[in-house]
Amino acid sequence: MNSYSKINYKLRPQKCIERKLFSNFINEVSNELKCKFNYIGMGSLYYADHLHFYKNCNIENLLSIEDMYDKNGNYDKLKCQRFNNNIPLHDIKLIAKKTSDAINDFDYSKNNFIWFDYDGCLEPYMIKDVDMLSNKVKETTVLAVTINLNYHKRYLKSNTVNTKRMFDDFKEYADSNLVEKAFLNSEYEKTILRLFNYIIEYNLRTSNALQSQENQKIESRQHSIIKYKDGSCMITILWVLLKNENINRSFSDTLDNSEIKGSKDLSIGHITNLEKRMLDLYRNDNYKIISQYMGIEEADIEKYYELQKYIPDYAEVIT
Repeated sequence: MNSYSKINYKLRPQKCIERKLFSNFINEVSNELKCKFNYIGMGSLYYADHLHFYKNCNIENLLSIEDMYDKNGNYDKLKCQRFNNNIPLHDIKLIAKKTSDAINDFDYSKNNFIWFDYDGCLEPYMIKDVDMLSNKVKETTVLAVTINLNYHKRYLKSNTVNTKRMFDDFKEYADSNLVEKAFLNSEYEKTILRLFNYIIEYNLRTSNALQSQENQKIESRQHSIIKYKDGSCMITILWVLLKNENINRSFSDTLDNSEIKGSKDLSIGHITNLEKRMLDLYRNDNYKIISQYMGIEEADIEKYYELQKYIPDYAEVIT
């Protein structure tokens, strides 16, 4: 079952924070390159991401990907009709295909922000999608991939991870040093990063070797790792695929100084609207005093102040 059938994406507070961080970053990159970006993502039934980036970024075109085939491979005409009926803007074009097919429809001669916001746990097709896409990039592109940090059920037996099956399924997307134990829980997050980074870097090395003009070559920079818990533990990895002709001191400084750079944990405990108003009005750097007075964990107070300007209220979210 797709998660859109269980929750309105606009009501996921940490996802809202992530969107705002992304839109700030896209604006920074767009301003530096003096260009507009296309946004390509999985808008689902609510098109929340597309609406947000349309309102807050210098976006030229918006594409939304949705697989219209059921688990038996049958085309779901009613689903497609419903998704078309819910498109909130004329500027959004729905690509009624699975990601692996939709990738061929992207315009790689443009600057794109592509967000593969997968609902589920890691599966080989996700690596394959990024494999296909990174082979086609021609201009500076921002790429984000979001996945569930739990294991897919096919790799679990009596709550034990079948590391051999995972190794067999993913070994083609890694270097020869990959071993079975890399899929154990203690190493799993690092292995996810390793798989995606390897396939991107391998493809760029291959395509750059065929490119005679140095300024047309593309390099990859893993820019951000974002984690949060909106129900399940999620991770988003963000890369900037940089065309050499765009690399200069000013652009490098923009990337290095962006708020989203590095690792970010957006997980925060629930804070009521009244508590938010109190924290906003009576800010005190002594979190211990605030914690004792309000009964809120110090870590949640610190996280609230860190993310304060990005935390939505529902009057904002539902519009």
